[in-house]
Amino acid sequence: MFNKKGKKKLSSDNSVNIYPVESFYMWESTMVDGKPAIGMFNYGYAHFSLKHNYPWFLKIAIALDLESIDERGLPIEDELRTARELEDELIMNLKKITTVHYIGHLFNDSFLDIFCYLLEPKLVHDWLQKGINNEIFIRGIGYDICEDFEWDKVNYFLGN
Repeated sequence: MFNKKGKKKLSSDNSVNIYPVESFYMWESTMVDGKPAIGMFNYGYAHFSLKHNYPWFLKIAIALDLESIDERGLPIEDELRTARELEDELIMNLKKITTVHYIGHLFNDSFLDIFCYLLEPKLVHDWLQKGINNEIFIRGIGYDICEDFEWDKVNYFLGN
């Protein structure tokens, strides 16, 4: 869900369309401070044979509305829906730019973290930065893109 400024059509050639069979599962843990971390991850990527073709790790952190979270830092119903809609819209728009392998997401301590691997990180960086600079997102977001050839950043969530 973007603000009115964010309604722009993006075009790209997403001719590479190789994805594993989806197999999502719920992941739960407790952080060092005792607060919960709850997410959904696609176990189909646990033994994905084309990881080396997508070495660019993207983590997007979406700040949740502090008035709409519980004492554990997790979203209440309306905020959960809003965060998931924003996540879906972000992933859909990123897939218009380049090949995106969506690994999953994690709610923790008033944030929704989204984990993906990319083919073309510069295009994603440029699009996200433009969105942040033009304030098109309905929640504050931050992101990090880095090389991760072995997919070490998500192995913990995939049971590897």
